[in-house]
Amino acid sequence: MFPTDEISTQSGTESRAPAAQGPHRRPPTVAASRHRPERGSAALATYRDLEAKGLAPREAGNLTAYLRGLRPVDQGWTVAEIDRLLFLRYLVDRGRLVA
Repeated sequence: MFPTDEISTQSGTESRAPAAQGPHRRPPTVAASRHRPERGSAALATYRDLEAKGLAPREAGNLTAYLRGLRPVDQGWTVAEIDRLLFLRYLVDRGRLVA
C-alpha cells in the first residue's frame, strides 16, 4: 500500500487508487532525474547504512565506492557517480562500449 493511497469505502468494499494517477501528476524531467540514483541501488543501500552508523557523507561515499572497486577521492563520491561508473564498467565488460 502506498502512503498516499486514497481509500474509499462504498457499500462495505474498499478500493485503493494510487495518488500518482491523478491528473496533476507530471513525469520527472530529464534534468531532475539525471542525478538521482536508482531506488533499488545496492550502492545507495550501502551508503545509507554507513551514514546511519555515523559516517560523514564524504566517508560513506568513499567507502561505498571502495567496496565496489573504485578508489577514494578527496571530495568523496556521490551515489549517483558510483552507479554511473558501475554502469559504464558493466557496458565495457560486455563489449557494448569500447574503452
